[in-house]
Amino acid sequence: MSPAAIADKLTLYERLMRLDKPIGILLLLWPTLWALWLASGGRPQGRLVWIFALGTVLMRSAGCVMNDIADWRYDAEVKRTRDRPLATGAVSRREALVLASVLTLVSFVLVLSLNRLTVLLSFAALGLAAGKTGEWLVSQFYPQIPFAAPWWAMAAAPLTAIATAALFTVAPAARATRLDPVAALSRR
Repeated sequence: MSPAAIADKLTLYERLMRLDKPIGILLLLWPTLWALWLASGGRPQGRLVWIFALGTVLMRSAGCVMNDIADWRYDAEVKRTRDRPLATGAVSRREALVLASVLTLVSFVLVLSLNRLTVLLSFAALGLAAGKTGEWLVSQFYPQIPFAAPWWAMAAAPLTAIATAALFTVAPAARATRLDPVAALSRR
């Protein structure tokens, strides 16, 4: 394969992972970094920042690829998505599946450098990511569930705010007793 052909294929993979549209990465990265800063009292470990930032980029990219794998037939019919590499056939479904698998595996390798609880929680996170991609299957039988789910999340937002406020009122006492959540993340 020539260097030009390799460059063209990498450009297609970049588009498949939506790296040419970084707003989705930023929408996931800001709350992630914010949580790290808050949990560490404004001084997160550089290693954790890199792990979570890189993991955000990798898993968002994997999610975009998984979404296109699930929707490739529909994407070819929709004006906004018909030029995506999988919908046009410029990237095969097999290539896309390998790409999503590699991105997910590299993300998991990053997680393995964290503690056991974080590794276990990563399986739940993977389930959520895969579930988002599989919502089309649910919508075949219960079409309103995928549309209602974001509203359920919005209804839960006030409870999340209350829980977060409780966490930050308890956090000083927890720190006094040496229960530092950022330090806990980095323990094995």
